Amino acid sequence: MKKILMLTAAAAAIFASCTREDVNSGAPVFRGVTENVSTRTALSPSGDGYSLVWSEGDVIAVSNGTETASYKAARGGSTETDFTIVTPGSFSGSAFTAYYPASLAEGILPAVQKYAGADIVEAPMMAETASDVNTLEFRLLGGMMKINVSTALSGVKVSSIVLSSDQGFSGPCVVEGGLVAVDPGQGSDVTLDCGEGVEIGTSATPFVISVPVARYTGLTVSILTTDGKQSVAKLAANSSYSIKRGEMRTLDINVTALEPYFKEGKALLMMGSDFSEVLKRFKNPSAKGIDKDKSIKKIIFRTNDPTVGPEKVSAYDSEIPIYASWDSKTGTVTVTTAASEITANESLSYTFAFMHALKTIEGLTCFNTSGTKFFDRMFFMNGSENPQIEAIDCSSFNTEKAISMQAMFDSCQLAKVIDVSSFRTPNVESFSSMFCMCKAVEHLDVSHFDTSKGIKFGYMFCKCNALQELDVSNFNTANATTMDNMFSDCWLIPNLDLSGFNTDKVTSTRSMFNRCKAIRTLDIRHMSFPATTLMTYMFYQMEKLETLHIESLDFARWSDAASLEQMFRYMPCLKEIYLGEKGCCTAGILPTSFFASSTDKVGVRTASYSKELTIHCTKQTADWLAKTSLRWIKSGYSGFAPIDVKFIDLDGNPYTPTWPAD
Repeated sequence: MKKILMLTAAAAAIFASCTREDVNSGAPVFRGVTENVSTRTALSPSGDGYSLVWSEGDVIAVSNGTETASYKAARGGSTETDFTIVTPGSFSGSAFTAYYPASLAEGILPAVQKYAGADIVEAPMMAETASDVNTLEFRLLGGMMKINVSTALSGVKVSSIVLSSDQGFSGPCVVEGGLVAVDPGQGSDVTLDCGEGVEIGTSATPFVISVPVARYTGLTVSILTTDGKQSVAKLAANSSYSIKRGEMRTLDINVTALEPYFKEGKALLMMGSDFSEVLKRFKNPSAKGIDKDKSIKKIIFRTNDPTVGPEKVSAYDSEIPIYASWDSKTGTVTVTTAASEITANESLSYTFAFMHALKTIEGLTCFNTSGTKFFDRMFFMNGSENPQIEAIDCSSFNTEKAISMQAMFDSCQLAKVIDVSSFRTPNVESFSSMFCMCKAVEHLDVSHFDTSKGIKFGYMFCKCNALQELDVSNFNTANATTMDNMFSDCWLIPNLDLSGFNTDKVTSTRSMFNRCKAIRTLDIRHMSFPATTLMTYMFYQMEKLETLHIESLDFARWSDAASLEQMFRYMPCLKEIYLGEKGCCTAGILPTSFFASSTDKVGVRTASYSKELTIHCTKQTADWLAKTSLRWIKSGYSGFAPIDVKFIDLDGNPYTPTWPAD
């Protein structure tokens, strides 16, 4: 029988007390209290005790013995709520076991809990029913510790509180006899994550943490502040600290001094694609690193932070672990390590790729990238999607050993700021698509790039629609083989200084300047393109171009008309073209729509604004060009106004070729 599970108010009050414990710190004093606790998930004041109430969106895992499904609380603020199934498919049975938090069904006690003032977010509970009813009565499986923190120091904000002991507070666990217990030898610390920080002062501020029932030895409480400092309190030697089921014990800590927090050793991040996969699996357990994700909205990197997360994202040989935790309500991933920096692996490829909801990345400045070789597709967003990231600060990156930056920022369409001011690129071989489809970025400083080993430059700045200037005068392209679409759709750039470009090895320049709409003069007379086999759409739709210098371009070796298609089409302001001695295609090929097409729209046909076009070339070149679709420009074929097309030979004399019929 299929069921809709509903939680109703039930559960008896649980009374417990404890005795004073001595501690060896000089600041905290362990003090026993008596609390009245009912069984629900979040604490809120109720008389002299507390009632655990549900929060909207709380997720429980419900098992019928063979399958487990997830249910979500429809509303919060009460000790009872309705749960609706979120797992696809049917789910039925007459006997159920329910777990909260949901990870408890997998035998995992969370390593990170969220700060909720004097409340508690996730108190582990379980409910069982063996009859045909819709009610699950949850039973608390552990206890709680309320740490009252005060200080006379000014400006102190607590970023997290970490509990550690010989027994462990989180990790693999079992539920036996109505209690949750961490597996011996496998338990880890538990961290209360205080988000942006909680300010403390002379009046005690409560921090409540859910803990398993146990008699703890070696108990340590570490209070971490937002400015990277800590205060550590430890239980006295040969002492223990007991927590019973349903019991809330109070610990008073007065912070009298703070010491800088750091831990020596290397915190080595796992490979970029592996890191991406771990993060995406918070939402989708079967996700791959290259899968699309629309759940992660923010990623925060924190160093000098001992917070232990549920997932480890450090490499297997890392000296200090790196952890990641997930806040499903805000879509935030927090990455923490006790080290002073995060050492990036050899590859950062795909680290943030396909995270289409990602809007903010904080803490990239803590990355040590001195050993990283591959940055390709690090922020790749895939042009068919709608990414949200607005700024990328890579100003601290060391890129001396980088080999590939291919598609590093490809399709970061909303990013207005991309800071690559620190990039040194003496070993980079591929720059292709590096900033492709960065449609919102207005300023990009690549003037200092060392491109001497660069081979691939195709699509490097393609569709940087808002870019207002671009200094590539320092580029060394002696080893370049591809430049296709390199500047395509850079709508607002008024000029390009390409005087240092060497194109001797370039094989493709397809659409190289396609839709560079603001450039009025383009001078590439020094480029001969001796190895180029593809030039289609090279100057296509350069709407404001008036003068084009291509004196060194060698058309004489061309025998394939398809490789030159639409090269000079849609250039309405064009007034002059300068061709050199090799400007004629001796094979006599006639590229399709070389200058124009019969389907051109009014106002965009080449030279339609300028009303005249002068071509400086050899007489042989003039005779060849007259046979191409340039003749339609002159005649006004297909409903256009005729354009005055003139030829000036290399001696400066006018020349009139024989124009064939349309």
